[in-house]
Amino acid sequence: MVSTGFKIKAAAYPKEHGSYGFTIEPLTLALIVGYSPAGLYLALGTFLAFLAHQPMRLLLAPKGSDKTFAAIFFTVYGTTALLLFYGFLSFVSVQTMLPFASGLALMFFYLWMEYKQLHRKLFIEILAPAAISLITVSILLADGWNLLSAFGVFFLLSARFIPTAFYVHYRLQLAKRLPADKGSVILSSGIAFIIIAWLSSMGIIPILGLIGVLVLTVRAWWGISDRSRPLTVKQLGMREFMYGIVLILLASLGYLLSI
Repeated sequence: MVSTGFKIKAAAYPKEHGSYGFTIEPLTLALIVGYSPAGLYLALGTFLAFLAHQPMRLLLAPKGSDKTFAAIFFTVYGTTALLLFYGFLSFVSVQTMLPFASGLALMFFYLWMEYKQLHRKLFIEILAPAAISLITVSILLADGWNLLSAFGVFFLLSARFIPTAFYVHYRLQLAKRLPADKGSVILSSGIAFIIIAWLSSMGIIPILGLIGVLVLTVRAWWGISDRSRPLTVKQLGMREFMYGIVLILLASLGYLLSI
């Protein structure tokens, strides 16, 4: 018999630990470098919407399981998120709302793909962190950032989540002893670094942000080399969490100190 504590945990927290990083990293960076009351409302509302995804999945699961706790947590998370979103929207202009609206549209499309059982495709997996990163743009605009600088942060975050998706997919394929494509890892990481280097040369992204992306690029290229040792899924997840922290710390210092 399944315990009550297990049912609560299953309904309250998402299972995919990597999704926490892709949600918390952008929101944390945005609040560190562009805090405002409206931005805080949006960040908290976004995180609660992320948490609401887990009980929503249980509610949409086939009939037969107890969905009481899922309904409770979905109601609490969802209602609070909507109130926070309303607080954000009451503060800001239409231009500031647009990236948030675009992020929501992407998220709903992702949820639809998940309902259709297509969310495990690599391109679809990228949509969720892309949506969070678009919402990050609205947080920065609420603090008075200009559009170009705010979207610079979006590109910096994209240089994190897109190559990482290819790299993690490669490592997971290796762990399962399935064919894995090194080319996609090399290409995505290389293109991301080149774009961030170009934006940094124009003063849109700080040098420390570029260094953070360089660390990720080296990590990916080393990780697909013959010298890299095999990792368990847990080890890979912990390492990626640490690399995310490195990028956020470097980027935050870069923006705050103009380096």
